[in-house]
Amino acid sequence: AAAQTARPLRGVLIAAGTPAQPGADARLELTFKPLKVAGTLIEGTTRIDYRERGTLRNVSAGDLLATKIAATPGVDGSDVFGSCLPATPGKDRELTPVAGVCVSDDGLRYTAEVDGVVSLAGGDKLGVYREYDVSGDVDYSTGNLMMDGTLVIEGWVRAGFRVRATGDISVGAGIEDAAVEAGGNLVVGGGIVGKGGCEIQVGGHVHARFIENALVNAEGDLAVDDSVVRSVIRAGGHVSAVDGKGRVVGGAVTAGTRVEVQELGAESGVQTEVDVGTDAKTRELLALCEQRLAVGPRDKAKARMAAARIAQKAKGGTLGADEKRTFDKLVKFRRAAAQREATLTKCRQALARKAAENEDEPVRVTVSKAVYEGTTVVLRGFRHVVRETSRGGGAFVLNMEEWGVEYVPNG
Repeated sequence: AAAQTARPLRGVLIAAGTPAQPGADARLELTFKPLKVAGTLIEGTTRIDYRERGTLRNVSAGDLLATKIAATPGVDGSDVFGSCLPATPGKDRELTPVAGVCVSDDGLRYTAEVDGVVSLAGGDKLGVYREYDVSGDVDYSTGNLMMDGTLVIEGWVRAGFRVRATGDISVGAGIEDAAVEAGGNLVVGGGIVGKGGCEIQVGGHVHARFIENALVNAEGDLAVDDSVVRSVIRAGGHVSAVDGKGRVVGGAVTAGTRVEVQELGAESGVQTEVDVGTDAKTRELLALCEQRLAVGPRDKAKARMAAARIAQKAKGGTLGADEKRTFDKLVKFRRAAAQREATLTKCRQALARKAAENEDEPVRVTVSKAVYEGTTVVLRGFRHVVRETSRGGGAFVLNMEEWGVEYVPNG
């Protein structure tokens, strides 16, 4: 047609090709956030808690961690002569499992083999770890740390932060007025120092260089290399401070079996209490007995004084009928009070006897150097207040014949 008219044709398709469609790159869909956040919004407020940064992502065995969407090859095209225009395939993305990760047969699904902390390192190395290491301090750079497994902290746990692990926790430097919870053991290279907000909860044993102004609960044993000062310590096993200064000064220490120290109390007479071998239920019952036994003598003394006044008045022959009835009531009250006191004393003895019969080893508090005035020692609920400083060492033991605590000096 163009040749016949000798004019160019416009808008007429004379040849066509098909452009190639490049393939899509492979991509990963993660079920966790790989990066920590700046902070977390406090529920019900507009404030942000900068200690909650989501540094550790806990997963359980069998959890899906990531899904890989495979790259596509693309679609070939053709030129105007019908020749093939090959498509550029999408780029693959490698995801390498390094620990605790299972990969499906088709290589597209990644799941956790163990409980632990999931980590994506370098963007392509996926792992689940039962132990997590912190090279420095637990502070605003890390945020609070909560994990399933073992936590190793090389520096400090700084004031106001919280650390929890279902396994052991190791702290290289120390704990500074923080909250720490370990399902296993807690080992602190330095000290545990509080200012009113230091609470430690441990399912196993505790070992630290020293403890000061802290609340420490351990289901196992507790040992310090130096001193326990103005702290509340509760241990299901034994408590020992036999190295360094080896002191327990101020506060209250409760142990399941025994306490071993070099010095108990201080020259200043600061109130220090050690309680050994009294379980929570028995302690509650014994405290009730002690409370009622403490009230009895006061009530009896008041009744005795009132009866004495009436008896003195009776000598003058001026005692009326009402006063006679009152006197009879006072006499009956004193008898009833004496009976209650005897019953409570027997109850206290029975509780102590039952506890002693079930114990594997006798409860005791051992002092190698000195015990100071102002110290109170409680064994199986029986209290002994130290009235005079004693040096040279000795042991507090339960005298089952006298039903009381006895201090036996060395030598």
